[in-house]
Amino acid sequence: MIKWSFIKEYVILAETLSFTKAAELSYITQPALSRHIAILEEEFDCRLFERSTREVKLTPSGEVVYEAFRSILNLYETARWQAKSLAVNPIENIIINSPYYWTGDYTEPLINRFVEDYPSCNVSVNSCQPIDGLMGLENGECDIFISMEMKDISTLISGVPFAKEELHVFMDNEHCYTQKKVISLNDFNNQPYIYMKGFDRWKREYLQGMDQKLIFPSIVECCEQIDIIGLTLKQTKGLCILPYSVKYMNRSYLINKPFAEAQFVDMWVYYRIDNHNPMIEKFLKANNLLSYQK
Repeated sequence: MIKWSFIKEYVILAETLSFTKAAELSYITQPALSRHIAILEEEFDCRLFERSTREVKLTPSGEVVYEAFRSILNLYETARWQAKSLAVNPIENIIINSPYYWTGDYTEPLINRFVEDYPSCNVSVNSCQPIDGLMGLENGECDIFISMEMKDISTLISGVPFAKEELHVFMDNEHCYTQKKVISLNDFNNQPYIYMKGFDRWKREYLQGMDQKLIFPSIVECCEQIDIIGLTLKQTKGLCILPYSVKYMNRSYLINKPFAEAQFVDMWVYYRIDNHNPMIEKFLKANNLLSYQK
């Protein structure tokens, strides 16, 4: 029997053509994903993927199944949102996910401009971490997600960049670099490099840039949650590249330094293109973000 989750996993694998990446995005292990694909191939009585040590690709039959599964998912999401909109209270509502350390600089100004134009709309804000906020948007738990640019997102999610956030290098207050005024990529040589969970693509881009300049961190380690980044940096004596607004977490044992050559990340307003809440378009228009897609 085909489970609903198998359909989602199949579509992700067909779009990434990587068992490792598809398993990561589906929040399951790679062996589990392989079993689920095998069940689908048994159900359809044909090979859906060609696998080798070098690549994964869809068979002609796999292409047909992919298009069908993609249509099923789109129809399901549209029906779910339409049913939800008919069932909820007709009062105008909009739910926003955003990390609290971006509230003062980004989230509140966006909301204030929106409320000026639509004072009767009830605005709810959920404080979250970036990866959790994105998952909430993907699962239909919010209408808007405000965050820095997220590299790996569903094809059902679109967004609009609206500002730039400077990136700083964070470290423990006893780190040997505390007296430096600025940090360069060269300073990461022989130093532990810490990155946040959910930002693997960002990590890869920085490591590629370091590798090209023959810069080699002593270790590369993932921090599971932003709330324990201070502890992680204290234990590893490492360096972590984060948006400057993380300083609002008010950790006395954390310090941050700008890059010698300023680096920035785009801030985005994300939304689902199949969410029919009319307040999404009004939110974007109130903030002069006119790239809303129907």
